[in-house]
Formats: sequence, structure tokens, C-alpha cells
Amino acid sequence: MSLDLTTNDPEKQKQGDSGGLTMDATGAENYCTVIVISPAATEEGVLWTGSDDGRVHITRNGADNWTDVSAGIPSGVWITQIQPSNKNLSSIIKRV
Repeated sequence: MSLDLTTNDPEKQKQGDSGGLTMDATGAENYCTVIVISPAATEEGVLWTGSDDGRVHITRNGADNWTDVSAGIPSGVWITQIQPSNKNLSSIIKRV
């Protein structure tokens, strides 16, 4: 089982108390939601995720383990796009 890839902040999960917002298929009224999942084109098993609360994670083993790489990202920022490089950067990433 994977860890939660969001902040899982209960204060942001009160759609029923939000003043009558209607839930829709996009989840635009939701918070603590993974918004984007981007596979790396050059490396099998590498996935990036971004959430609507400023969290970015990477897995290098097909989602068995995730690393939080959100350091420096302001809290609450919507991560709507992640574009992994189309170049094989595995030798650089391993050194970081």
C-alpha cells in the first residue's frame, strides 16, 4: 500500500460544509487530491505525481515506494502539470 501523496489535511476536506458547492466530476471543489500523474518516457517504472496542495512525489519502482520532492514548493500550490524530461537522466538523478 502506498502512502498518501497529498497533505491529507482534514481542514481542507470539508466539501459538505463549504457553503453549498456542488460536487462535480472534476473534483474542482476537492482538496488533497492528486491532480497529475506523469510517467517518465525514458525510464520504466518512473512516475511523478502532483497534487492540489503543493505536493510532488516520484517513484522509481512502479509505485512501490515514493519520495516526496516537494521541498521549496509553497504550501497549497496546485501542481497541474509535470513534464518529465525526454532525455535519460538516470545517472544525474542517482547522484542527487
